[in-house]
Amino acid sequence: MAGVASWLWNNQVKSGADTTTVAVTSGAPKTAPTAGTTAAFTEAQLKSAIALCWTEGGDPQVIMTNTANKQVASAFTGIATQYRDNAGSMGPAVIVGAADTYISDFGTHYIVANRFQPVDNVYVLDLEYWDIAYLRPIQQTELAKTGDSDRRLLLAECTLRSLAPSSNAKVYTTT
Repeated sequence: MAGVASWLWNNQVKSGADTTTVAVTSGAPKTAPTAGTTAAFTEAQLKSAIALCWTEGGDPQVIMTNTANKQVASAFTGIATQYRDNAGSMGPAVIVGAADTYISDFGTHYIVANRFQPVDNVYVLDLEYWDIAYLRPIQQTELAKTGDSDRRLLLAECTLRSLAPSSNAKVYTTT
């Protein structure tokens, strides 16, 4: 069982010198990724990660990042206009301070903020190649009744599964 960061050991773009190695056994990493010193997330890193995915047969639709790197992505220089005129309506113009879509040489990608992911990673994901593998399917069992309440236990064993890790990429914003 592994999280997204552990599955993406193959296509990695790193800031500065590459000082991390991941031991791989039977096609999967056997050690958890480790954090380094924080570095800046750049558009060049993102372009490299998207190209790695594309080269390996992926078509990444989602760029998942933490809040700080989402703000960095919103400040990339490619944004042509930062306002939108509500032409035809009586409402005021809207100032756009965020980028939710990134268009690269390889297609359109949606930038999604994820408050639960590590701060030093940006994931470039092709969602077609991810699913959940069930070891035990969802089961429901009645528990003892307490007063007027009917209590039940939900039980399942499942894990995240990457069907093609090389169709995805990770940007390490650490050195």
